[in-house]
Amino acid sequence: MTTPIAISKTGIDEIDRQHAQLLRCLDDLMEFVGGRYEFAAVFTAIQVLLDYVQQHFAYEENLLRSWDYPDLDKHIAGHQAIEADVRHLWVQLESGDETVTEKLVQTIRQWILKHINEEDIEYAKFRS
Repeated sequence: MTTPIAISKTGIDEIDRQHAQLLRCLDDLMEFVGGRYEFAAVFTAIQVLLDYVQQHFAYEENLLRSWDYPDLDKHIAGHQAIEADVRHLWVQLESGDETVTEKLVQTIRQWILKHINEEDIEYAKFRS
């Protein structure tokens, strides 16, 4: 059993709403992975989470761009790094390697924890 994720609030309503939705998607995925569900259900839950992560990244990057955020390139590089990690695991999953499921979930979970609590808080400080 994994411990619940505690995330910091940015004070930016839409970003905080999206972060909460990311956690709901992750909770759903963790329930599927830990339960007695068919692989197709797990696969679908992962796809939903990944689609939402991509939407969130696009929104966040556009917002930071509109603020002329000085560390935008670094922030985008962080997004690209996690996308590359997840894409690599996703390809394995699509090829039928079900053993990668837990690793994919843990990679996403750790990213959410680090990215929101460290990197997103930095741009929230910049904005305040």
